[in-house]
Amino acid sequence: MGLVRIAESLHCALPPIRDSVQRLVSDDSLAQYAGEHHLIHTIHAQVAAGADFLDVNVDDLGAAGRFTFEQTVAALHRVLALVVEHGAGIPPCIDSSDPRLLEAGLRFYYSASRSGDAPGTLRPPLLNSVIASRLDLLALRAELRFSVIAMLLEKVDKDGQPFEHSFTEAAPAEAYWETARYLFLKCREAGFAPGEIFFDPTIGPLGADYVGYTRQTFEGIRRIKDDPELAGSHISIGLSNCSDGLPRRQSLNRAYLRVAQDYGVDAAVLDVTGVTGKERVHPWSLRLVRRVVSPKGGDPAAALEDLADYCAALPRPTTPSVTEPVRNTLAETLATPDGVVYTVELVPSVGDPDELYRFAEQARDSEIIPSITDTAGGARAPSPEMLGVELARVLDRQPIINISCKSEDRDGLIKRLTSLHQHGLRNVFAVTGDYPRDGRAVFDLDSVGLLLATWALKAGLDFPSLLPRRGGALPDLYAGAVASPFKYTEGDVWAQRVKLWKKWRAGASF
Repeated sequence: MGLVRIAESLHCALPPIRDSVQRLVSDDSLAQYAGEHHLIHTIHAQVAAGADFLDVNVDDLGAAGRFTFEQTVAALHRVLALVVEHGAGIPPCIDSSDPRLLEAGLRFYYSASRSGDAPGTLRPPLLNSVIASRLDLLALRAELRFSVIAMLLEKVDKDGQPFEHSFTEAAPAEAYWETARYLFLKCREAGFAPGEIFFDPTIGPLGADYVGYTRQTFEGIRRIKDDPELAGSHISIGLSNCSDGLPRRQSLNRAYLRVAQDYGVDAAVLDVTGVTGKERVHPWSLRLVRRVVSPKGGDPAAALEDLADYCAALPRPTTPSVTEPVRNTLAETLATPDGVVYTVELVPSVGDPDELYRFAEQARDSEIIPSITDTAGGARAPSPEMLGVELARVLDRQPIINISCKSEDRDGLIKRLTSLHQHGLRNVFAVTGDYPRDGRAVFDLDSVGLLLATWALKAGLDFPSLLPRRGGALPDLYAGAVASPFKYTEGDVWAQRVKLWKKWRAGASF
């Protein structure tokens, strides 16, 4: 049998997943769509990569008081419903440190699945996890079929008594084996077949192993695998834990898995889109992991020195420079109940821009906020972004940058928004724009579409896919919109009012 691959990417410890689940259960319909779209995309990617289980963990939602227990259960149900609907029959690995969530998820999975599946076709889920002092969940096996991950975190002997060892030293390999024997017996008594039992020895990060923890863990894995009385059971690891805090994590993960399989590991919670267990492994990473786990490796500190050399040899990532933004009096004032803002529209021309700078010098001590147009009237003019950078420096406050949709497609407009943010500018005025006098009109988006793109960037999403963007969120973008009442007919005025409502729903802040 090959490696049992438990896909890790529906875990709320991952910020993009946590954000998407929070959007999924929010009251905002657009946010709900974005959250659901990302989660479905993630499920499809993991299924296509050959996952055997889809790990679902929402524990982080309940951390720090974000969600109540009832809200966390509701979020778990929503994600499991997506797994049932879009997971192509791949069962979930319901993952939590709270037994109540595990039971709630298990019961919901069967109720949601059976509503659309014929009896007998349902694939049993995996529950992660039980420990020696918390085995009540095993009783559920009498009414519902599932596999279970038994963590070897709490070390006990064959009678269930705590295994005595110093916490300043790594637990010996015997402790892992004795704990596995005890948990195996309890699982078998509850009705689990050997193939439904997964042991998790709880691996730790290589970079923090000062006492030979990894070495003892791997020796414990070998003893479990060599015990004929435990035959048929699985040994699973949370692969990403091994490289926590280290560079070039995927290379280390692949090397660690290769060595772990040699010792008897046959299941792993991992990134199924990046690790299969069959990839070519970098020899440097493989040599490093073998040095850490080998009983002939000597002092654990020597292996850590090798690890330090490995990290030092890697190129350091460069961080792009970002201009520190000046004070945003527009956002500050409009955030107050009685805030009033005075703006002056500045229209750049192809001539000398010194007049704009002279105005800025004169307005420095006032409360006026300049709004710089973008090719007003369709005429060619300098970029408002570059003028805005200079005016922000002179005024010591944020101007408003108009961005028109007439001359660029959505990719070009998003590049302008991200460039604007990179230069320390935050206030955006989204306009559809006047038809250009010269050149080609584009109008790929209108002002509503541009506001949606800005909302997506603020939320950390790409546009129009609404999937998490690589550069993260730009939460302090402050986008505004306008409606003109100067129309010839009442119907045209109402059309402006409807469009203004659309702009508000698309995320306009002023």
